[in-house]
Amino acid sequence: VNLGAYYTPPYLVDCAYRLLKKYVGIEKYTLLDTACGNKEFLKLHHPKKIGADIDPKCGALMINALVNPKRENYGISQDEPLIIVGNPPYNDRTSFIKQDIKNKDFIFEIDNDLKSRDLGISFLKSFAILKPAFICVLHPLSYLIKETNFKQLKLFKDNYKLLDALVVSSKHFTKSNEFPIVIALYEQGRMDYADIRRFIFPTDCDTTLCLNDFDYIANYVDKYPNAKKVGACVGYFFPMRDINALKRNKTFLNVPSANAVYISQDKLIYYQYIHYFKEIAPKIPYYFGNLDIIIDHFAFLEVKDAFLKDKRTRLEYFNDNQLSEIVIREQQYGSKTQAMLYFCFSILELKTATPLLNRTAMLKEYALLIIHKTNAPMFLEMLKIFGLLSQAHHNDVLKILEKILDNQLSEIVIREQQYGSKTQAMLYFCFSILELKTATPLLNRTAMLKEYALLIIHKTNAPMFLEMLKIFGLLSQAHHNDVLKILEKILQN
Repeated sequence: VNLGAYYTPPYLVDCAYRLLKKYVGIEKYTLLDTACGNKEFLKLHHPKKIGADIDPKCGALMINALVNPKRENYGISQDEPLIIVGNPPYNDRTSFIKQDIKNKDFIFEIDNDLKSRDLGISFLKSFAILKPAFICVLHPLSYLIKETNFKQLKLFKDNYKLLDALVVSSKHFTKSNEFPIVIALYEQGRMDYADIRRFIFPTDCDTTLCLNDFDYIANYVDKYPNAKKVGACVGYFFPMRDINALKRNKTFLNVPSANAVYISQDKLIYYQYIHYFKEIAPKIPYYFGNLDIIIDHFAFLEVKDAFLKDKRTRLEYFNDNQLSEIVIREQQYGSKTQAMLYFCFSILELKTATPLLNRTAMLKEYALLIIHKTNAPMFLEMLKIFGLLSQAHHNDVLKILEKILDNQLSEIVIREQQYGSKTQAMLYFCFSILELKTATPLLNRTAMLKEYALLIIHKTNAPMFLEMLKIFGLLSQAHHNDVLKILEKILQN
């Protein structure tokens, strides 16, 4: 079987040795890498360094480090000062070990007391049996910060404690889903999970990460299937492991399943919080990826009422009594997801021959909604949002606006203009040619070369002109500053 090489970028090898040399004069120690791959950790000049691997092409001792691990296998005496270094393989889709090792036809022997769901944890246990003075290796941060993983380290954590660390991104190895890796330095001792929660992890972003700095959603809701624990169920949620899993998975489920999390009414607001958290998750630094979903519970309780309206709520805002609710829902439309915008109002505002309250509307019956001074601002705002969200309904929105605005506005047009190979949305502010001030009126003549005209912004056209600028500033990222400069000139006096 072609196992390939386990490649670690030299930059990270240097980081590991800098970490180690802060505490140890390594010249007095034998260096051992039991899964050395292409020997990146053994390329330094050192009096005694030993590499081993199961790949015969590595040019190292051919030893399975997970079968009967002992110092004699490597020619190391029991009293010899020893440091274990390296980047052992682990079971992950982005593992540094090649996929061949996960092939079901490949038999990879592991001692029973070293077996684990993750190959990397098995290596850490094997290191403890060799009793080195220090261990400086790369492994997923999740081994430490996830309590279930940490408990699997029993043989290791009962004999070693974390001395120092540096969290780095998996992007150093792979371009796929990013997650945190730790360059960890351990010394002899013991540690418990409380020690890990208190530990301040430096990161390669010049920041730090400490588990005790945050509160977590698991303190308030179930993350995994719980059908037997919930009596009255008001909804269903996809199981959640950590922030990275939330990025990939669904939130609310339309129908229950064997793996669904059942939601009780008192917990609904927390699952709505998770639903919103998913939207910002891609912007969160990578080193939070293996943490549980974070929540500031006291701050959340201050605004929790905003989460009570609807389990599918995406956008809500209120304007006194002008609007009951604006909600954007996700509705399955064939194989696509369609954003739905609802403008809600009292049924009493619908004008019919017989009031609709307490009765069912008749087939093909219609009602009249009067747009007046009280509800017009919110109705127009809803139309604007709808026009921006739905490319297919731009013209419909514009026709409605034309009917409503009459003499306030000549025309607002959003056109699609070919710009190179891309399509660019164009926004036009149209007005009567008579509003342009020139020495000779422009009506019925052609403007001369380089002739310019003055457009006066006055009380009548100012609201629409400013609204057009706002829409333009929102639509065009490249022209934010231009819009702000124009507004500054207008508002100076």
